[in-house]
Amino acid sequence: MRLAAVAPAVLVLMSLAVQAQTGRNLSTDQRVLTGIEWHLVSLGPAGAEANLVAGTTVTLRFGEDERASGSTGCNSYSGTYQVRGDNISFGRLVSTRRACLDQNANEQEQRFLSTLGAATRFRLSSNRLTILSDRGRSALNFVNNSTAEPDDGPRE
Repeated sequence: MRLAAVAPAVLVLMSLAVQAQTGRNLSTDQRVLTGIEWHLVSLGPAGAEANLVAGTTVTLRFGEDERASGSTGCNSYSGTYQVRGDNISFGRLVSTRRACLDQNANEQEQRFLSTLGAATRFRLSSNRLTILSDRGRSALNFVNNSTAEPDDGPRE
């Protein structure tokens, strides 16, 4: 009889524990980045970013498990990340080791991974994400293609 009275309370507590695990204690800032595949549209010195090498698609996805992954245009990569306010940092990034057929794509891949690995801040506006490194001197500009269509990025 007593077990029948305790069982509903245990079920409620278990349900609350499962709901709490779903959010995984993510910060609000981290939640706005997760579950979206961000597509890089330009990279380079802030204010003078260059468009991507034709035919390459560079992506970034933030997981709720504090892991980031994506494509460099030639290889897959992954690593850990941490967000606090508008600060962002990435742990050691690892990638597959296929060579790009285009030397410019190889150079773009190296610039992308280097800038991402040195990231310190980010800005989020509408469907655009900018990740900054080198005290704001280098930028990675992404769009979220699942929302409104962005413009084509900076002009050269």
